[in-house]
Amino acid sequence: MLSFEYDAKSGVLEIFFDTEGKDQLLRSIEGIVKPGDHDHLMTPAWSGHELSGEIHGGSSTLINMVTLGMPRKQDE
Repeated sequence: MLSFEYDAKSGVLEIFFDTEGKDQLLRSIEGIVKPGDHDHLMTPAWSGHELSGEIHGGSSTLINMVTLGMPRKQDE
């Protein structure tokens, strides 16, 4: 289970995970090795399987897609 949720009232992004979700997040981050690389994590509602479709924080809003990436330098 891996879930990204936004609490608009407090302006806080919350990330919830179990052991499998932590491993998924680390694999995604470790797979990004050079500028321009990125990975998308999505809920089943968005045709993904990496993120949970359940809300774990009380009044949070579920984020259905998260893009992790290493931006290119401005002069590239």
